Amino acid sequence: MTERKELQEALTLARDSAVQANEVKSRFLAAASHDLRQPLQTIWSLQSVLGRALKNTEFAAHLGLLEEAVRSMDEILSALIDINRLEKGAIVPVVRSFPLREMLARLRSELGYAAANKSLILDIEDSQKSSAATHPVAGDPAQSHR
Repeated sequence: MTERKELQEALTLARDSAVQANEVKSRFLAAASHDLRQPLQTIWSLQSVLGRALKNTEFAAHLGLLEEAVRSMDEILSALIDINRLEKGAIVPVVRSFPLREMLARLRSELGYAAANKSLILDIEDSQKSSAATHPVAGDPAQSHR
């Protein structure tokens, strides 16, 4: 009986430790997400000012890439916030069918520049030509791109 009681106490202690670690992680995610939102908004504002100032210059294409990078950062940050909200039950995913091509187009746009910067080739089949890309997938399209 003593061995069983010791095992039960060890399991209870491990569960309590895991619950506490999860709470710490959730608080960290919430704080980090909040703290990162302000500098990201500043970057958005500066990118917008630069975009207007350099609109018809040789740097316009680079600013478009900057905008894509900032948008990707914003989506990652939003995903962290959503994870925290999902864990708390504050949002519920809405699963529906949507064309895979939507997600593939976003991935091509978001990751292509990063791949090129590393001298890599990102090859995502053109969604207009792919029969698989026209088939619907089930998921929450608002969350699937994150």
